[in-house]
Amino acid sequence: MRTISVEEHFVTPAFVAGPGAGFLDRFRNSGPRGVIIAERLSELGEKRIAEMDAAGIDTSLVKVVDGKFTASFFCSTDQENNQI
Repeated sequence: MRTISVEEHFVTPAFVAGPGAGFLDRFRNSGPRGVIIAERLSELGEKRIAEMDAAGIDTSLVKVVDGKFTASFFCSTDQENNQI
């Protein structure tokens, strides 16, 4: 069974350059784990997709659109709230 992720966190360059100025630096300055988190939050390309795929997260419907912030998720469920 594959996992469908509904909660992928990321930051865009526009966020980091504007309201999130210093956000990634706080992670990087918090120690080795913070450096890894900062790197993963900023990665929105093929490396991120490969990591999700390796973790068993279904990436078949994930599409990266360069230069665009397009985060959407839709999920069909049955009456017991199981994903279909």
